[in-house]
Amino acid sequence: MVLIHPDKLNVGQQLFLVLFSILYGVMLQSVPRTAFPWGRIRRESYAKRRVSLSIILLNILPFWYFWTILVHLKNVDVPLYPVCIQQVINVISVFWFALGVFGFHRLNLAIMVRNRYGIYTDMILILAQREVSDDVCAHLFASIVYLFPFLLLLCGLSVRFISRLR
Repeated sequence: MVLIHPDKLNVGQQLFLVLFSILYGVMLQSVPRTAFPWGRIRRESYAKRRVSLSIILLNILPFWYFWTILVHLKNVDVPLYPVCIQQVINVISVFWFALGVFGFHRLNLAIMVRNRYGIYTDMILILAQREVSDDVCAHLFASIVYLFPFLLLLCGLSVRFISRLR
């Protein structure tokens, strides 16, 4: 396990930390209130599945994503001066990595829309109140767009890992 001391974060890591924290709060604020029906777990059978899915997609995976990106960014420094094209690209990539938190939200919405009568029995009310699109493909596409840099990072890490095995 790689430990990161808070005093040793570079500028890219600090920028990602701040952006991810803000965007994670925004993402949680936009999640429907019924994503975590703690009060219904004993009464309704679908509530356990909904809570489990929400914990995985909205808590565990985003924090695993956060840790993976934070460790990766230790090699990507964004000096404050002089400004050059590489720095601008690094800052844009840090912003895009931070936007990845919305990929998990969109994946959660896709599952909600797809299983509106199974896990999410009150999905029709959620769609009407929140004006959430009922197009599963649109949510999946948005999830891929938000998580695209992370997917590229994972592909690169797996290629490096496989090349080390040889």
